[in-house]
Amino acid sequence: MSKLTRKEMAEIINRRESVTLDGVLITELSQIPSDAELAKGNAEAEDLAKKNILAKMKELEAELALLKDDKAEVKEDSAKVTKKAEDKK
Repeated sequence: MSKLTRKEMAEIINRRESVTLDGVLITELSQIPSDAELAKGNAEAEDLAKKNILAKMKELEAELALLKDDKAEVKEDSAKVTKKAEDKK
């Protein structure tokens, strides 16, 4: 049986059913591993997870910009987050 995606697991749990992943019973959405955790060990899935995470970061940076008056402050914060993410590679 192929592994379920995070979205598929969420759909099952939302139907008040459970999912077993690597011998662990998952009954709540908060227990579902992240896309990055699920991708570990599969180079193609890891690349896709990285792309999705970077896209989410850009969306969040745009939202953060709405809350900050100083655009330079947003760029500085974004640069710090991006550098930390790149350092972990």
